[in-house]
Amino acid sequence: MIKFISYAYESSKFYRRLYKDIDIASINRVEDLKLLPIVDKEMLRENIADVVTISRNGAVEGHTGGTTGKSY
Repeated sequence: MIKFISYAYESSKFYRRLYKDIDIASINRVEDLKLLPIVDKEMLRENIADVVTISRNGAVEGHTGGTTGKSY
């Protein structure tokens, strides 16, 4: 779990900004997840360019309507 959160923090501008006031090293147990802000779909849609953690060359883009009916 900490590796995933650390990866997001180190590799994504969005998560680096979102977690800027949080000591990522203090996230060690499932209970510690409550220290992290909740991320919803709209936040991801609005910041998608900064969420990505890999280069565009290494990425595969996909689209879905999901349950909201909104694509992307």
